[in-house]
Amino acid sequence: MQLKIFKEMINRTLFCATNQIIYPLPAKWEGGEVLLEKSEGKLVMAASNNRGLGFISKDAGDEIPDFEKIIVSAAILRKIRRKRGTDSLSITVSGKEAHFHIGTASFSTHLIPGEYVRFYREPEEISRNFPLSFTANRLSLLESLGMALVATATSLSAVFFDLSPGVLNMKTGDEDCSAEVELPCDYTGEKMELAFNARFLTDIIEHIDTEQVTIRFHGRQLTVMIVPEPAQDYHYFLAQRIKKG
Repeated sequence: MQLKIFKEMINRTLFCATNQIIYPLPAKWEGGEVLLEKSEGKLVMAASNNRGLGFISKDAGDEIPDFEKIIVSAAILRKIRRKRGTDSLSITVSGKEAHFHIGTASFSTHLIPGEYVRFYREPEEISRNFPLSFTANRLSLLESLGMALVATATSLSAVFFDLSPGVLNMKTGDEDCSAEVELPCDYTGEKMELAFNARFLTDIIEHIDTEQVTIRFHGRQLTVMIVPEPAQDYHYFLAQRIKKG
């Protein structure tokens, strides 16, 4: 696999791996850990923390030997991301260590024991667990979130999405300062309210580069799925900050 492709995988997901602790926890996410797996020609990377998870899958063919799910520290991937050049990358797993070979250089790290957080990646699982969705223009959504963040007391404040057919109404703030923005969206379901940490949602949207973004959800689930539109080889999960209704 080309190093630049692996670095793209890191850039798409590593921001989701941090040991930052938010209290109260919106969901039981693992902190600062990265999953790697090579199977059926695909290299998978997933990074998670206490607020959400990023997932990406790339074709790797036979260049990297197959290996079962392993968990590594985000620190090793940060080091690899700083490596310059156009060399190819290969990965080997031996015992309790993973080795990343880049040209004449080699990076090694101990595997982290334990189970990785459960998440969905198969289309049938996704459709079953996230049956509702709306689609909005990515840049308009980012601009609206930027305006919402201006009105929040802290970067951890919640932003509320009031959904109705064809319309997304975004609200945030408190009695001293508040903001409300309305933008069109592709939604045909019943009225629904979702709520997120404004900063965390912005981080994810900023790491998507398609024209539109789809947010998939279930009315009784705290976690939503955020997907580039048109669909790409990566997607994200985000825990809602506050659950209403």
